[in-house]
Amino acid sequence: MTTGLVLVHGIGEQLPKAMFEAFFAGVRTLHPNAVQQEIAANAWRVTVDGRSFNVYEAHWADLLSGDDVRGTFNIEDLFDLPWYPLFNYRLRDDFRRTYSKARVRSWTTVLVALWPFVYLGHDWGWRLLLSAMSSWWDRFLDQIPGDVINFVKSAGGAYQRAPGAGPERAYRNGGYMDVDLQRLAPKSREITGRFVEVLEQATQRDQCSSIHVLAHSLGTVVAHHALARHTEARPSTVAAARITRLYTIGCPLEKIRFFWPKLFEKRVDGAVMREGRVIAEVDASLQWCNFWSQADAVSGKLSSFPGLPEPTNRPAHGLGGFFTAHVRYLGNPGVLSLVLKEALPGLRDVAGPAPSLSARTLSMIQNLSAPLAFLAFACLGIVGAGLISLGVAWVWATLLDWLGGWLGWSFLVGHFWWLKWVFCGGVAFIVFANFTVEGKNKAVRDQLAYWGPAELRSRAVVSQRPVVE
Repeated sequence: MTTGLVLVHGIGEQLPKAMFEAFFAGVRTLHPNAVQQEIAANAWRVTVDGRSFNVYEAHWADLLSGDDVRGTFNIEDLFDLPWYPLFNYRLRDDFRRTYSKARVRSWTTVLVALWPFVYLGHDWGWRLLLSAMSSWWDRFLDQIPGDVINFVKSAGGAYQRAPGAGPERAYRNGGYMDVDLQRLAPKSREITGRFVEVLEQATQRDQCSSIHVLAHSLGTVVAHHALARHTEARPSTVAAARITRLYTIGCPLEKIRFFWPKLFEKRVDGAVMREGRVIAEVDASLQWCNFWSQADAVSGKLSSFPGLPEPTNRPAHGLGGFFTAHVRYLGNPGVLSLVLKEALPGLRDVAGPAPSLSARTLSMIQNLSAPLAFLAFACLGIVGAGLISLGVAWVWATLLDWLGGWLGWSFLVGHFWWLKWVFCGGVAFIVFANFTVEGKNKAVRDQLAYWGPAELRSRAVVSQRPVVE
């Protein structure tokens, strides 16, 4: 029986073979005698202690790159996102069974309160201080958080249902550009298709009877989408290959469901399909292990997800700090030891090297600096709003002093210093209220059109009236 391990790429992993190279480098740290042999452009045979298994790589970053995604991430679009969990809680019974009211309200309060000032700090502070790097920063936003937004909107049908589903104008870095929604609409299907195509290579071409899946970051959403949700009618044939193990590392599934539970509405009976054929079966005894780290803001503990067995959550220690933890799983001894022992039962246990004092110190610095950086954005926004309001207050107070002296009205002179604080608080409140109301209204429209429960969306098509209160 040949075991195949399928690696599913995550966010921003632009280079093919990069995930396999990181995986094999980690294997060599535990087993220096490990060797690899390339058997196809995206497949290798890895041998450890004289025993072998096949490794396949599902790379899809090229599908979300270049002109297709240029200008697609707009930070202003995130004004409505903090409201999504609150509406999900009000509208979905399954959501209420999974998340408590206290959790939903606390996150809504924090995100709604901070986000306007984070946005202002980003535009007033970050772009001003690093204006020479603004084009690089825009590309980063399109490629990293943009990957998530584009996959989610494509999978959720938000691009298909956009008016006309054609090009729309996106404002970016002082200018407008066209974003072709027709090219973005099928991206989730194409990305999931890459994963299923690799599964077919392993099961049909190389006759692997047992399949293990190791998915990273957004690749975990891709893998879940392929294993637990599709729209094809299943034929009566039964596949010989079984998917028996699922490993998720740096997994954002819980966060994705918190904001976009629509992506988990439909479930199937565990068959992976391609062009009307059953490629592999999700084994009834499938074991799902989720590795997560407190230093990795993308990852987290997972609860149960319909369509797959409940995952086992395991902390991954020694990944580093906030800026490195998300990309260190494939070199982690705890992750690799389990993956290798399941692929090669009976393989000897090997302890990995312990992190050095300098590495632990650097991790601590990163973990302290990350939340400070986020708060710095908010503070820049608050300071910017405060300076503008103080400037307006100073102008008005000066004019009133001048007017009082010119008219001889002593009660106007020197008595309006408090206007500074009135304007300061007033402008800050107007900024906050404007962004808050705008974001909430947009969230209502988006829930109505795209993200609400199926019955809400179907009623909206008929009535065209807002039904979220």
